[in-house]
Amino acid sequence: MSPAVEREIAVLRKLIGLAGREDVAFYVHFKLEPAEARMLGVLYRAKGRAVSVSRLASGGAHNAVKIHIHRIRRLLEQEAIKHVPERSYALTPTGVALCDEALAEAFQEAA
Repeated sequence: MSPAVEREIAVLRKLIGLAGREDVAFYVHFKLEPAEARMLGVLYRAKGRAVSVSRLASGGAHNAVKIHIHRIRRLLEQEAIKHVPERSYALTPTGVALCDEALAEAFQEAA
């Protein structure tokens, strides 16, 4: 990736408060809100393992997580995220594959 693209990504991350390059790619590719892109990034980095609602909320309201997860499911696919007992969520293999595709496309365009 060129230094200019890296700088643009860094500025965008700071402006909208996204943690990683994956979050920015999800924000752009899936047209997510910043909080949704952060949640999807956390789920993606967990690679199918359950992530607690508390961790997804990251200081925000737990009720908001359910709303954001609903919207992410609509924008990806309904079966991309599964609910795990004990108030957790995880990406399914479908969800991981959709995220992998988004990242491949984002980083291919940036190269």
